[in-house]
Amino acid sequence: MTRLRAKRTGGGVRAFLGRLGLLAVVPAAILVVWFIADLLVDSTVFAGPVESFGQMVGTLSSPRYQASLVVTLETVAIAFVLAVVLGGVVGFALGLAPFWFRAVGPILQGIYSIPKVTIFPLFLVFLGLGLVSRTSFAFVHGFFPMAIIVMGATANLRTTDIYLKLGASLGMSFGQLVRTILLPAILPSFLTAARIAFGLVFLGAILAEMFASNGGLGHELVRNMHLVRVDRILAQVVLIGIIAIIPNALLRTLEVRLTRRLRPAGS
Repeated sequence: MTRLRAKRTGGGVRAFLGRLGLLAVVPAAILVVWFIADLLVDSTVFAGPVESFGQMVGTLSSPRYQASLVVTLETVAIAFVLAVVLGGVVGFALGLAPFWFRAVGPILQGIYSIPKVTIFPLFLVFLGLGLVSRTSFAFVHGFFPMAIIVMGATANLRTTDIYLKLGASLGMSFGQLVRTILLPAILPSFLTAARIAFGLVFLGAILAEMFASNGGLGHELVRNMHLVRVDRILAQVVLIGIIAIIPNALLRTLEVRLTRRLRPAGS
């Protein structure tokens, strides 16, 4: 049993590293193109990958940048948890109710289609500068896709009737049906929505920090733009990419493992 458990754990780690490697293909290709461009351009303004990575290491040792990194991670963590929890609950509830699915679903999709950056001034007017406005803006980016995807997945389960008939044949109550059948069935879609929500929450946090903040990675990007520090800008872009890739790979690995576990035998 212990050997089997260790084998499964090792397989999970290898799968995660494999997906992380696949996600790293595009950044690696960008680094190669970046290196070649640096050799061809030979500019004192355009920094190469070696110089930029050196700047990133030096920058990460700066207390100012460490504080900005903490600000961004705090904003993203709070907004992501709220978006996943509230978006998942709202989407699941709307998907279970046919009337509210038809009435509220199009409204959610319509609001989601509005470019969020155009309404950011409203967050500043009503919430002011600070963590609350940044977190709220990032939360809005992740809440709507989370709610829409979970709502659609739940509605599809409800319309097939097979799950409802299975619960009725087993004499389950509505609560038992939700806990035992519906929630496990939408878990893969839930994790897909969470992956998408994380990327959008991260985007919202960076945008909020770029427009109105005295801290965070977005603020550091704008500050270095004003200072024309291209080497630092490129290093920060790489760091932001690393922060975005790792949680995505983790969620994708969990999604694949749950999908395989819940897949019917022989399918």
